[in-house]
Amino acid sequence: MRRRRSPLGWIALLIVLLIALAAFVVFRYVFVVRNVSISGNRNLPDETVIRAARIDFGSSIFFADEEQMRKGVNSLGTVK
Repeated sequence: MRRRRSPLGWIALLIVLLIALAAFVVFRYVFVVRNVSISGNRNLPDETVIRAARIDFGSSIFFADEEQMRKGVNSLGTVK
């Protein structure tokens, strides 16, 4: 005889899927790089610093490569 699955199992699966979908939406569309503020800069235009940092606007902040940004800005030569 086949055993029937409990509706509770399907509900739990649905809840897990909804949580995964919500996490995806939050990571992809809520925590994104939209603007950047430069402070302490007196020698270069802000656009030059932002370009050197190679900031990927529209990408998730959780995937931002801080080391790449640091190296890019330090490569300008006028950064201490």
